[in-house]
Amino acid sequence: MTPSTVEINQWIAAASDPQITDVMLTIFEEASEAVRLERPLCLASGCCCRFEAHGHRLYVTGLEVAWFLRLLQESQGRSVTTEMIQDAQSRGDCPLLEDGMCSVHAIRPFGCRSYFCDPRATWQESLYEQWHERVRQLHEQHDIPYFYAEWRAQLLLVVQHELSA
Repeated sequence: MTPSTVEINQWIAAASDPQITDVMLTIFEEASEAVRLERPLCLASGCCCRFEAHGHRLYVTGLEVAWFLRLLQESQGRSVTTEMIQDAQSRGDCPLLEDGMCSVHAIRPFGCRSYFCDPRATWQESLYEQWHERVRQLHEQHDIPYFYAEWRAQLLLVVQHELSA
C-alpha cells in the first residue's frame, strides 16, 4: 500500500515541528553515544552504502525521510533528485554515496547509524529496534501516519511528491 498525498504532507509538516526535531536529535545523540560505547570497527569502506553488493537493505519511516530531507537542505544546502535515486537503485547503492563514502554521515538515518560490517557488532539489531520503536512512538504521539519502507523507495516517494506539489 502506498501512502496518500495527505499522509506525505503530514510527514513533511511534522519534519518542521520543533518538538519532533527535539526528539529526533535526542535519539541521534543517544544513538551516537550507544555506538561509541560499543566501539565498532569501521574501515570506512562504504560497504554499508552498497546495499546489493553486501546483501542488506535500509528501512526508514516516512517521517524519517521527510526529516532527513529537511536537514539535508538546512545543513548542506542540498537536495536529493529523482535522478540520483533512480541511478542509485540501478547501481544498488545509496544515492548519497559519493566517491565511495557517505556524503551525509552527520545526518544519516538510524539504520545507517546502527549498521557496521564489523563481525563483533552483534548489538546492532537490538539498538536499532530501540531507536525505531521511539520513532514509531513519535508517529503515534503526534498522530503522524506510519509507513515503513526501503530507503530509496521512500526517498523517491517523498521527492516525487515534493516535485509535484
